[in-house]
Amino acid sequence: MRDATVDPAVRRRLAMARYARSHTKSETARRLGCCWASVQASLRRVEEYERSGDIAVIQNKPRGRSGRTPPQVEEQVVAIYRESFEPPRPQGRHYSAAKVARLLEKRYGICLNRKTAWAILRRCGVWEPSDGEKQAVQRFERGNPNELWQLDLIEKEPTAIGEVYGVPILDDHSRYLVGLRFFRTKDADTVLYTTYLTMAENGTPTEVLCDRGGQFVDPTGVGTTHFQEVLKALGIALSIAPRAQTKGKEERINQFIERDFLDEVRWEVTSLTDLNARCEAWRQEYNQKHAHETTGQTPNRRYETGLRVDPQTLRRLFAKEERRKVGREATVSYLNRRFTVPQKYIGWNVWVADFFGQHVEIRAGDRVIGAFDL
Repeated sequence: MRDATVDPAVRRRLAMARYARSHTKSETARRLGCCWASVQASLRRVEEYERSGDIAVIQNKPRGRSGRTPPQVEEQVVAIYRESFEPPRPQGRHYSAAKVARLLEKRYGICLNRKTAWAILRRCGVWEPSDGEKQAVQRFERGNPNELWQLDLIEKEPTAIGEVYGVPILDDHSRYLVGLRFFRTKDADTVLYTTYLTMAENGTPTEVLCDRGGQFVDPTGVGTTHFQEVLKALGIALSIAPRAQTKGKEERINQFIERDFLDEVRWEVTSLTDLNARCEAWRQEYNQKHAHETTGQTPNRRYETGLRVDPQTLRRLFAKEERRKVGREATVSYLNRRFTVPQKYIGWNVWVADFFGQHVEIRAGDRVIGAFDL
């Protein structure tokens, strides 16, 4: 039998109780990204577990009513559903599970969740999937490494340092995880920084596949994002997935990351730096040792780096630029700091290129007139 302490819910409550015993409940709630009441409830359940030794008191309790729906109700559900197959209704236009549940309540006063109605119809072997449900999945795989990278987000994962967001980048052909990094937020910079690190390490792809998230494309369809501008400058095609199934490989690797990596470390990490260090070690191990069930090979056996871009050019493309004027003191004001430039540029309008809050370059035209580490 599986050790109950491996259960993520149990590990979270134990970690919460440990932290709360050396900090205030408000501090614990802020640190773990939950409410004050959740901290108090977890403490109470852990204390009960310590007194009784019964691990069940800190496990999640089953939801909903237990027990199977009475046979007569199941018969009524099936009878209502079968009405939709009788003339003069068009063929294939049968009742949805939600409509079956509504008719059941209207006729017999029995309230049933649509999912329960659907489960009954499935169990009784009478459910007919709609034409949309019957569509075959069209699988694809690019013929060579770096022909296509898939990007996605892992959202709102709870950890001991609060909720985090992940940005995985997968090579379609080899299933090589070319990039993976976690952040506190899911703004555009998280995608840009992960993409930069990935391209600096592995070169560039021919095409990138992502969804319509605001980190990737302008949701209005009118303007362009920094991400789109970088890809265009590098000659990389951008494709938008019309539905989630198109990014099936990325969706599966997201689930694998959550199960094989995050569930093992989420309540042990001490900082974002610690999480990303563990993440990088796991990514290397995955690429070298995880044999994919479809290809039968480890990702690194099928992968090779793509076209390299000059590091300085790459950094400039990913930097965020703003227009500033050189003041009378031969300084440029940016981020509440003053950066000194040669006096001959006093009065000039210059560009300030901010590389993810780590490095700033000040340019007059194509000439760099100042470079500063932040």
